[in-house]
Amino acid sequence: MLRRVQLQAEGEWQGGRITRIAGVLHDITRMHEDQQRLWQAANIDELTGLANRRLFHRSVQGALAGGAFALVLLDIDDFNAVNDLLGADAADALLRDVAVRLAGLVGPGGLAARLGGDEFALLLPAAEADAAAERLAQAARAALAQPFDVAATVLTACIGMASYPADAADAEGLLRCARQALAEVKTVRPGSAAFLRGPLRDRVEARRSAIAFVQDAAREGRILAWYQPKVRLESRRIVGYEALARIRTREGAICGPEFWGAALEDVDCARLVDGTVLDAVLADLTQDAARLMRVGVNFSEASLRGMDFAEQILALIAARGLSPALIELEVVETVLLGQRSELLAQGFTRLRAQGMRIALDDFGTGFASLSHLRDLPIDRIKLDKSFVLGLADDHRNAPILRAILDLAAVLGLETVAEGVETEKAAVYLRGLGCLEGQGFRFGPARPFAMLPPAGSKL
Repeated sequence: MLRRVQLQAEGEWQGGRITRIAGVLHDITRMHEDQQRLWQAANIDELTGLANRRLFHRSVQGALAGGAFALVLLDIDDFNAVNDLLGADAADALLRDVAVRLAGLVGPGGLAARLGGDEFALLLPAAEADAAAERLAQAARAALAQPFDVAATVLTACIGMASYPADAADAEGLLRCARQALAEVKTVRPGSAAFLRGPLRDRVEARRSAIAFVQDAAREGRILAWYQPKVRLESRRIVGYEALARIRTREGAICGPEFWGAALEDVDCARLVDGTVLDAVLADLTQDAARLMRVGVNFSEASLRGMDFAEQILALIAARGLSPALIELEVVETVLLGQRSELLAQGFTRLRAQGMRIALDDFGTGFASLSHLRDLPIDRIKLDKSFVLGLADDHRNAPILRAILDLAAVLGLETVAEGVETEKAAVYLRGLGCLEGQGFRFGPARPFAMLPPAGSKL
């Protein structure tokens, strides 16, 4: 058995020569093994055997002294669904197989790391770093696309790329570029790879600017709730309003989401806007509930993430001494996607039990299953304005509207058409059986002080 030893000794000299060596020999095998185990625990991912996040970040820092290199970050698509389908043990085995394939792409001169969960990273020194990053990304996608032994699974991934020195001069900047590129790929080009350059970088900068604009407006009390009337198409009387977020600039101009909507991609910003608008609506209802009758308030997916979102909403309403029946919660179809349908259904049921209505907004343009109309406690659907505005330009819009309205009628759901801008469209929609409409035909969004009371005829 091989042992690791440490020798401390001195020589005895006679006549200019060493005649004897005396010393102590220590067996340090166990100490060395302990040190190796500690290093392993601190630097190697236990599941896959790849470098962990700590070692990877240190390696990126160290690579700066060696010249150009390529950096690739990968996030496996929908791995949670794989985990749910196969179970935790099989998913772990799959991650180990992924690690073997990715490690083979960089060879002894590079580094493969698991950063956590289903996130991996590759580092490869190369004189042509851009080309090396693109080759790595292509090879990674090809490796994942080959069936794995675990249930013959194939995988895809979103990939963010960066190269030194083209994208940044330091490790932190380089990693930030790759992370932001990965985040943008997830949003705009799932399953692909990209550098944070050109339009992609412009998109990131625009969102960063929009987020700062919204945050400043929130701090200074410049996020407002303006109201657009909802009108009963048969009687042309106002039956309620939808609260729309507006921001007053420091110069006094009023602007809508077309100027700052990119900020809503940020979870914290979306919650901030949702919460501020709800507070403003509740304040206006406290002042004169009869003028508004019932107000639709938009809630983003970010605001509905908590298991207790329904209780939080009800608590805010109760704190004002108002009835939940005065609020209609509006959500877009994308909120219903994923694994949270059951939790959403529980929250919606709780809200409806207190008199609040639930509306599915922009219906027909998202990716929700029709089963959501069957299974979730929804009171009404709002027809996306693209179908209404396109009635005159595309004959296919009319049968789509008719089919949606027929489906709603069979399911006992109320309907509201958005984007009603002409009398002809209002008459046509009423003939199809649509109950309510909103749009410029009945008035734009206005501040609370300028609103006609609910019940007024338009």
